Amino acid sequence: MRQTARTGLANHARSRRVAVAMKAALFITIGLFLSVRQSASMEVVVSTPGENPDTLVSAKLQVRVVPTSYGAGGSDHKYPQAISLKIPKSLKDAISAYGAADRVWLAPKSWGGTAAQGADGSTDVEIRPHLDRSQAGSYVVYKDAGGCAGCAILDAARYFPDAKGQAQTLFPEMAKKTPAGLKIQRISPHLVTFSFVDTAGATVRGVAFYSGNSDYHFAQMTVVLPRSDDVITRFLLRHYAAGFGSTDKRTIW
Repeated sequence: MRQTARTGLANHARSRRVAVAMKAALFITIGLFLSVRQSASMEVVVSTPGENPDTLVSAKLQVRVVPTSYGAGGSDHKYPQAISLKIPKSLKDAISAYGAADRVWLAPKSWGGTAAQGADGSTDVEIRPHLDRSQAGSYVVYKDAGGCAGCAILDAARYFPDAKGQAQTLFPEMAKKTPAGLKIQRISPHLVTFSFVDTAGATVRGVAFYSGNSDYHFAQMTVVLPRSDDVITRFLLRHYAAGFGSTDKRTIW
């Protein structure tokens, strides 16, 4: 299915590669997922927009490297040894930084994971608890459609009416099923928060970004954590949304 989407919008994909490079530079500035090109010995400082500065403390997070498979050869990317950021005091010992697919991502502490980066720049990063059986079924997943414009439209169709219309016109036979109990909170024309119940009965909460203009960019973060870890979930999702310019603290969770 994804191959059909890629083939059907090849021209959009080529133009999207340029836009991806430009957005990567923006993400470095705002400190969301850090496409850092410095040496591994350097420390990256990340701010956390949208949080009350009175409740934040400085934290230095060591970067744990996650294995990544690449669709176009390997990568010589060097991750920083650590990042420094302002974080809610209660989460100082609960969050870790993970290096995967040439970027740095946030997730609960001491997890493991896998990642893949396609030749078109598409990215999938999956981080899960690998030792703590009490958190079985939990995960944090980051996804970016990269240069596949058709993939961006199909993925965004769940959450954005304009993408749904495009998907029905361009790929009527490939429409994705709407998850059970999907709830959407629109933060801006290009940004939503959402929740739904997956097939295993777990509540999935997330943030999705979509730009259906000339570059067809879709990016998404999804989180499954126990309700007892809601403070972690909210911080991770707000941090991700802040990378797309949101300081809105509204949630539907």
